[in-house]
Amino acid sequence: MTKIFLLFTLHSLVLFSFAQTKDDADVIQQIKMQGQENSKVMELAFYLTDVNGPRLTASPGYLSAANWAKKTLAGWGLKNAELEAWGEFGKGWQQERSYIAMTKPYYQPFIAVPRAWTGSTPGTGMYKGEVILIKAKDSLELMQYAGRLTNKIVMLSVTDTIRPSFEPDARRHADSTLEKMATAIPKEAARTSPPGNRSPNQNLAIMQAFQRTLTRIINSEKPALVLSMNSRGTDGTIFVSGGGQYGKDAPEVPASLMVSIDDYLRMQRLINSGVKVELEAEVKTKFFT
Repeated sequence: MTKIFLLFTLHSLVLFSFAQTKDDADVIQQIKMQGQENSKVMELAFYLTDVNGPRLTASPGYLSAANWAKKTLAGWGLKNAELEAWGEFGKGWQQERSYIAMTKPYYQPFIAVPRAWTGSTPGTGMYKGEVILIKAKDSLELMQYAGRLTNKIVMLSVTDTIRPSFEPDARRHADSTLEKMATAIPKEAARTSPPGNRSPNQNLAIMQAFQRTLTRIINSEKPALVLSMNSRGTDGTIFVSGGGQYGKDAPEVPASLMVSIDDYLRMQRLINSGVKVELEAEVKTKFFT
């Protein structure tokens, strides 16, 4: 009787295991089918990017995307999809219009994007003016421009250069290269600076003082337009971030554009060679409280 019971139990376990394995395989197959044939990833990405557009916190774009997400989740059958307040942020911001082009020594449209939480160019239409190139290594040299920047188009002299690229943006490492990277031993950073050179902390302090002085002059004199660049961008790509403050009581800063490195350095070369550079620009932005 004991043997019969054991055989029956073993047979039941085998059948249960087979049924469980089959059920698991069916579920996995259904998951694969949904992912490969009914995926909504690209549709969701399309609505959150192309359709709703940029969406800084507290901006109309953010609210539009949030409402779309709520409606979509509710449409899927999720219960209690709601928008909930999480606290006070500050000012929302969005760009309304952005155009800039060089008009002298010849006409050339530029690639540029407004920096977040910055203002608009003066007036209701196109603003035209000559570019002032600020050449200063420290706060003391920067002070010579005080009183000369009101309603001007200004840019800061930079030492960046465009490096030609002969390598593809993406490449596959050989196994030997990966193995060498994995076994590499980090080198100790030098703890002392060569005689006559500033320490990294000294350089950082000088840069911070320079930036504070530049910000103070620009915010007090209100140039018509401030131009800047980011050396990370190449071939027309622009990396742009905030240029002003989003705090509730933060003062509005002048219009500011992040210009492509190609266009920015072209202007700098022309001005350094004694060629007058004139621009026309219309930048309109809007704050939301």
